[in-house]
Amino acid sequence: MSLKIATWSIVNNEISFIKDIIDYHLKWVDFMYILDTGSTDGTLEFIQEYARTDPRVIADVYPVKYKTQYELQWHEMVEPFPEVTVRNYAISKVKDLHPDWIIQLDGDEVFLDITRTVISEYKNKSCIAHST
Repeated sequence: MSLKIATWSIVNNEISFIKDIIDYHLKWVDFMYILDTGSTDGTLEFIQEYARTDPRVIADVYPVKYKTQYELQWHEMVEPFPEVTVRNYAISKVKDLHPDWIIQLDGDEVFLDITRTVISEYKNKSCIAHST
């Protein structure tokens, strides 16, 4: 049985990075689930187009619009941790792909392609710390 690796990303206005991030990671991952939370710079349209031409990319839009409140102290926020809800949504969607491994990947983050080799060597572990 071959090892199936999926990444999940939550993006918002990542147009400067997203093409390079997708192109690079598709060299060694099997699927990339990308959830847009309201981009206005063309990120969503780009990932949707990419997904039309490469079925390994799954483009999704978070169904609820929210505004981050990073300028406030957490106790002043109306909903202090909307990211938790968004992350749980993304994880539930990527789990539907039935991967052996799931990697959280920021829209501007790079994991070295050796990550696949490291995961293969330690495939029976539940977590490996390997970031760049």
